[in-house]
Amino acid sequence: MESTRPEPIEASGNKYNHQVSERSKRPQLEDASSSSFHQSQPLPESVEQMSDGFYKFYEPDPAHAATLDIFFFHGLECEGSNLRDAHISSWRSTSEQEEVWPQKWLPEDFPQARIISVCYDSCTKQTDTDGRMDLHQIGENLMHEIKWARKEHGYNRPVILVGHGFGGIVIKKLCIYAQNKQEKSVGGSDMSMFLDSIRAFFFYATPHLGIEGIEAPAEDESPLLKWMRVLNSESARLHEAFSELWRARSYRWTIFGLGEMESTPGSRRGRFHVREASSRFGDDYITVPSDHFSVCKPSDRNSNKYQHLKHLIEDVQKRVELERSQSLMVPKVTVGVDVLVTEVLGKHLRDHRFVGFSGLGGVGKTTLTKLIFNKVCAKFEFTCFVEDMKLISGTKEEIKKKVWKKMRHHGRSVQCSSDGWDQVVGKSMFLVFDDIDHHRHADLLQEIADSNGMVESRFLLTSRDTQRLRDCGDAVHIIPLDCLENRDAKKLLTAYAFPNQEPPESFEGVIQEIVVGCGGLPLTLEVLGKYLRSEPKEEVWAEIPIALRKCEDIADLKERVWAKLKLSFDKLPDDEVKNMFLDIACFFTLDFYWNADDAMKAWSVIYGSALNRIKILEDRSLLKVSHSKNSWGFDYMKFHMHEHVRRMGERISQQEGRSYNLPRFTNLFLQSDDYPHDDQIISQEGKELGKIVALSIEISENLRHVFAQDCAFCIMRQVWPKLTAIQYMTLTVDVTNCCNQCRNQRVALPSTLLLLRLSLCDIYVVTGRNSVDHLSGTLSLATCASLVRLELWNCKNVGDLSKLQRLRILEIFDCSVAGNWATSLGELKSLERLTLLGIEEPFELPISFGRLTGLQCLWIADCKVTSIPASFRNLTSLQVLAVERIIGRQVIPIGSFRQLRVLELKCWAIADLADVFRELTALKKLALYCEGISELPATLGMLTNLERLELEYPIQSLPASFSNLTRLGTLALVCEHAGTKVTVVNKPWERDNSLRIRVEGHDAVPDVLWHLQWHLTKVEDFKLHCEHGATAVVVRNMINLVTLEITVTGEQAVPDIFRNLQKLRSLKLSCSAMENNLVESFTGMSSLKDIQLKGNWNLQALSGMIGQLSHLQSLSLSHLTNLNVIPESLGNLYSLQELKVKDCPIDSLPESLGQLSSLRRLKVSFCRNLKTLPDLIGDLSSLESLDLSGSALHSLPDTIKNLSQLKSLDIKFCGNLKTLPDWIGDLTSLRKLDTTSSALHSLPDTIKNLPCHN
Repeated sequence: MESTRPEPIEASGNKYNHQVSERSKRPQLEDASSSSFHQSQPLPESVEQMSDGFYKFYEPDPAHAATLDIFFFHGLECEGSNLRDAHISSWRSTSEQEEVWPQKWLPEDFPQARIISVCYDSCTKQTDTDGRMDLHQIGENLMHEIKWARKEHGYNRPVILVGHGFGGIVIKKLCIYAQNKQEKSVGGSDMSMFLDSIRAFFFYATPHLGIEGIEAPAEDESPLLKWMRVLNSESARLHEAFSELWRARSYRWTIFGLGEMESTPGSRRGRFHVREASSRFGDDYITVPSDHFSVCKPSDRNSNKYQHLKHLIEDVQKRVELERSQSLMVPKVTVGVDVLVTEVLGKHLRDHRFVGFSGLGGVGKTTLTKLIFNKVCAKFEFTCFVEDMKLISGTKEEIKKKVWKKMRHHGRSVQCSSDGWDQVVGKSMFLVFDDIDHHRHADLLQEIADSNGMVESRFLLTSRDTQRLRDCGDAVHIIPLDCLENRDAKKLLTAYAFPNQEPPESFEGVIQEIVVGCGGLPLTLEVLGKYLRSEPKEEVWAEIPIALRKCEDIADLKERVWAKLKLSFDKLPDDEVKNMFLDIACFFTLDFYWNADDAMKAWSVIYGSALNRIKILEDRSLLKVSHSKNSWGFDYMKFHMHEHVRRMGERISQQEGRSYNLPRFTNLFLQSDDYPHDDQIISQEGKELGKIVALSIEISENLRHVFAQDCAFCIMRQVWPKLTAIQYMTLTVDVTNCCNQCRNQRVALPSTLLLLRLSLCDIYVVTGRNSVDHLSGTLSLATCASLVRLELWNCKNVGDLSKLQRLRILEIFDCSVAGNWATSLGELKSLERLTLLGIEEPFELPISFGRLTGLQCLWIADCKVTSIPASFRNLTSLQVLAVERIIGRQVIPIGSFRQLRVLELKCWAIADLADVFRELTALKKLALYCEGISELPATLGMLTNLERLELEYPIQSLPASFSNLTRLGTLALVCEHAGTKVTVVNKPWERDNSLRIRVEGHDAVPDVLWHLQWHLTKVEDFKLHCEHGATAVVVRNMINLVTLEITVTGEQAVPDIFRNLQKLRSLKLSCSAMENNLVESFTGMSSLKDIQLKGNWNLQALSGMIGQLSHLQSLSLSHLTNLNVIPESLGNLYSLQELKVKDCPIDSLPESLGQLSSLRRLKVSFCRNLKTLPDLIGDLSSLESLDLSGSALHSLPDTIKNLSQLKSLDIKFCGNLKTLPDWIGDLTSLRKLDTTSSALHSLPDTIKNLPCHN
C-alpha cells in the first residue's frame, strides 16, 4: 500500500508549508521596528524535501540499507538568519566553506546513517502567517511526519534526536506526546515502537530551565516564547515529565549535552544566555566557549562541538551492534506485552534485583523475557539467557558448567573453562533462567548472585510453579501472568490469520468463538491463527470452534492445551510433514548427537527436498528455525519448539506407536528402576519394534542379564530384523567374547538407517562380503545404502565403504586401519565432510582421493599419514582445510582452492607458499604452525578478505604487505627472538580489532614489536603484559585505540605514550613505577570515560588537571601505597558515575565530592587512614551504592540520611564503627546492608524500617 504524506495540523486557519523555491524572510528574534533581512545562502542542491517539515540531508545507497536515523531539530529563528531555511542555516560550520556539516561530515564518518533535518514554525513573533502554532501543535504535527518518514523502512530502526536550543524542547514534547498516546492506547503500538527505537538525544544548549534575558513584546508574542522563560511552569512540568521518563530507564536512552559559555547579543533588549544550570542534563555534558547561535556550528571536525556528538553516535552504533549480536528470536506479532515490558523495565527491574514471572505454559513468559533481554542486554558486561532451564539436569556443578557455556561477554561467547565464573565477580550481569523447575536451579541462582555481588546486576526468572520462584529467595519479586483479555486475544488471532487486511464481517462470529475456545492462551491463538491464514473458506473456520469445544471436555489442563494445539497438526498436508514434525519434536530438538543439518540431509534421502516442508511447519508456528555460524564460519540450522508443542509431538508419537527410544525417554535396553528388567522387552510384537524410529543402545553386562544372554551378537540378531522403521541409531558394544554360534557370522544393520554412530570395542565392522576369521562376529554395513552420516569410534577392521554412495558426512575417530577403509575414501562421491582423528597406524590417502570434488570440509589431526597424492589439488570445492599434527614430513599440495575460507595447517610445510596465497582469494582465516616455514612471502598481502591470522614460528618481522590486510580483526602471533618471547593473541569472545601482546624477557622493545607497531593503527582494544615499561612504546601509534590495558611487572617506568590517543575511552594501568608527568599526559584526552590506576607507584597526589576530564564516568584507584591526597578538582567531574578508592593511605576525601551529582557508586574500601567523610556526601543525589568496608571510620555523617536513592551500604570490617545512627531507618530505598565482621554492638530499632530487613 502506498504511503501518504501526512497533512500538517492547521493553526488559526494557516498551514505552515515550506516550499524550496520560497525566498521570503520571516521576523527575527527582535522587534518589528528593528527587523533586518539578510540574503541567505542558496539551499544545497542535494537537499531533498521529503514532506512539509522534513528535509533529507543524506541517505545511504539503496544497496546498503540505512542502519540508523539521525534527526536534527533547529532552534529559534534568530536575528541575521533567513526564516525559511533555519533547518539548514542552523547547521552551517564556521569554516571558510560554511559547510552544512550534518550533510557533509557525518555521512563520511557514518555512511550507514540516514540524516534528516526537521523544519517547523519557530518564529517568536506572531504575524498573519507565522508564529501562530503552539508547542502542542508542533509536537503532534511532527510526530505524524516522523511516523510517515519511518513507515517505509520499518519503525524499529534506531534513532538519534539532535536538538539546538528550542529544538531540544520540541524533542522532549514529541516524546511526552508519544508516551501519552501510548498510555491511552491511541496508536499506542506505533508510539511505543518510536520511543523504543530512540537510542540517544543530543542537546545543544537546550534551556531545560529557561533562558536568562529573553523577552518579546506582549502584543505580538508567539505562544512558543513562554517555553523559553525561566521559571515557566509548563516548561518545568515538561522537563520533569521527560526526566522521569529517562530516569525510569524504561527505554534505552543515552543523553549527551553541550552548553554555551558566552552570552548572546540580542537587539535593543540586550543579551541573553542559557546558563549551565539550565542546559546541564543527561549522562555526559561539556561546555564550549560559544554563544547560543554558534554553539552548534563547529569550525572543523576536531571541534568539541562535532566530536562530542560523534562520540555519542559511535557509542550508539556499538551498542546497537551488541544488541544485534545478542538479540533473541521473538514472535513477529506481540499483543498486550508492550505496556508490561515498559512497566517491568521502568519499575520492577529498577527496584528489584530479582524478578520472576509465573504462569501457565504458553502464556508468554518466554516471549516477555526475550523482549526485555533484547532491550537491556547491551547495558551489561555479562549476559546469559538460558531457555528451557528444565532440560538442564545434573548436579549443581554440572548445571553450572552448562549455564556458563551460554554466557556472553560484551556480546561474544565466553569460550573458556567452567571455572570462568570468577570473571563475573564484581561485574554487571544480566542472567535469565527460563522455566526453572528444580530446587538445584534456585540454589545455583543464589550462589551466582551472591558471588557476583553487584547491585547493578539483574536476574530474571520464569516458572510454571510459583513455589519454584519462591525457592529462589525472598528477594524475588514475583509477577503472575494471566491469559490475554478477549480484546487482545482477538487482535492476536486476526493479526496472524489476516496479516495484511481486516477480517471479513461474515467471520466476526466464528472469530469470537475461536477466541473464547482458545482461552486467551497466546500460543494456541498463534498456532491456530497461522493455520487459518491459509484457509479462506468460512466452512473450514467453522470446524475449529466445534473441535475446541470437544477439547474442553478434557479434565487435565495440559492435555486440554495439547488437544487444542493438535488441531493444527491434524491439518498438516501430508504424512511426510507430520513425520518430520514428530522427528523434530521427539529427537532433533534435544541436543542429542545430531543436529538440524543432519536432519535435513536425512530427510533429503527419504522425501527429496525438505525445505518446503520445514517452511510449512514454520508458517504454522509449530517450529522456529534459527541460523548461526560455527567456529569455522559455516552456517548451521537449529530447530526450536515451544515446550507445549514439543510435548504434544511426544504424546502423538506415543499414541501412534512411533517410538524414539532415547535415554531421555523409554530406552528398550536400559536397566533401571523405571524400565522393565525381564525378557518381555524382546518379546514385544514385531509391529511395535517396527515403529521405532530412533534408538540409543549400549550393550553391556546389564543388558546381557536382561536378555539372559552372554553374547551381544545373539541379542542383535534377535532385535535387528524387527527394526524395520529405524532411521537414527547410536550403538555402543562392550564385547569381550562371542558364542561359538556367532563366530565368523555377519549381523546386518537395518537397511533403513540414515544417521549412525558406532562406538565399538573389540568388534569388527566390515562392508565386504568375505567372511573374516576372528574371535567375534562382524557387523555389516553393506545394506545401509541410505546412510548420510556415519561416525565410527574405536572400530577395528573397518572395510570397504564404497557401497555408501549417499554418505555426505564421515567421521572416523581412533580406529585401526586394518580393513583398508582408507583406500575406498575416493569412491564416496557424495561426501561433503570428512574427519579423520587419532589414527595412529600408518595409512595413505589414495590417488582416487582427488575425485571427492564435492568435499567442502576436511579435518585431519593426530594421524600418521604417509602419503598425500597430487590429486589432492583437485578438491576445488573445499571451504575448510585443517591438517594438524600429522606424523611425518608430508608436504600439503594445495591447489586453486578459490572457495577456501579457513586454512589451518599445523604440520611440516606447504608447497609453494607464495603461489598458494595468490589463489586463496576467499580466505578469511589463516592459521600456520609449520616448522618448515621461516618467513611469510609478500603475497600474504593478497589475502584481502582475511579476518583472522594465527602464526607460530620463529619470526623477526612481517612482510610490508601485511598492511594490505585491511579486514584483519584478529592477529594471534607467538614468536621467540633473542631470548625474549613475544606472544600476540586475541580472545575469541572479545570484539573485533582487539589485540593482546605478552612479552616475556628483558629485551625492552623486541624487533618484531618495532616492526609490528606500524601495522596496528586500526586496533581499538589492546592489552599489553610486559616486564619492561619501555615496551609500551608500541602503543604510541595506535591512534584508533578505544580501550587500553597495560601491566608492567618490572620496575622500569612507563614512558609518556598517551598524547596521540585522542579516541581512548578506557585506560587500565598497572605498574610499579611511572614517569612523574604520566598522569598529566593523559588528562588531555577528552574522550576518556574510564580510568583504572593500580600498582605500587611513588604517586603521592593526583594532578589537579584530572578535573579537566569532563567525560570521565568511572575512576578507580587501587593499591597506590603512597597516594594520600585526592585533589579538590575531583568535583569538576560532573559526568562521574563511579569512584573507587581501594587500599590507598588517604585520610580524607575532598569537600568537592558533593558536587558529583551523577555519582551512582562510591567505594572507599580498606583505606585504613580514612577516619571521616565530608558532610557534603549527603548532596550525592544519585548515589545508589556506598562501600566503606575496611575503613577507620568512627561514625557516619548525618547527611547520609539525605541519600534517597541509596540501595546498598557496605560497612564490613569497620573495626572502629561501634554503633549505627537511628536515622539509618530513614533510608527507605536501602536493600542491602552488610555489617560482616564489623564492631557493631547492636542495631537501632529503626533498622526494621529498611526494605532489606523485611
